Amino acid sequence: MDITHGLASSYSYHKCRCKECRKANAKNSYIHRRLRAKKLAADPTLAPHGRASTYRNWGCRCKECRKAHSRWVASMIRHLTKRMAADPTLAPHGRASTYRNWGCRCEPCSTAHSDKCAAYYAASKLRSSTFVGSRP
Repeated sequence: MDITHGLASSYSYHKCRCKECRKANAKNSYIHRRLRAKKLAADPTLAPHGRASTYRNWGCRCKECRKAHSRWVASMIRHLTKRMAADPTLAPHGRASTYRNWGCRCEPCSTAHSDKCAAYYAASKLRSSTFVGSRP
C-alpha cells in the first residue's frame, strides 16, 4: 500500500509513525484542541467539568479541571514508579524524563535531572540578565 507522508490521516489510519506523519498529527491535534477550547469558552456546558479528560481534550483550564488533571498526573507517576520498582529495565536510564516521569532515582537519572535543572537555571539567568527596558 502506498501512502502519502506528512498527513494526519497517514498517522491515524495507516499507522505510519515517520517524523512527517507524527508532526502532521500533532499539528492536527493542536488545531482541533484549540477549536474545542473556543467552543467550550462560548458554551461551558458542552463538556463535563472536574475531569482530567476535559482538561486534556477540551483545553479547559477551570479550577476543577486543573485539579482533576493534577490528580491524574500524580496517579500516573505513582503507577509508573511502582512498575519501575518491579522492573527497572522498563524505561531508559540516564534521562531527566525517566527521573521525572518514572520516579527513577538511580545515579544516571539523578545526574541527568540535575544537569537539566542547572541548564534551565542558567538559561533563565541569561534571559533575565539580557532584558532591556523597564520592569513593572
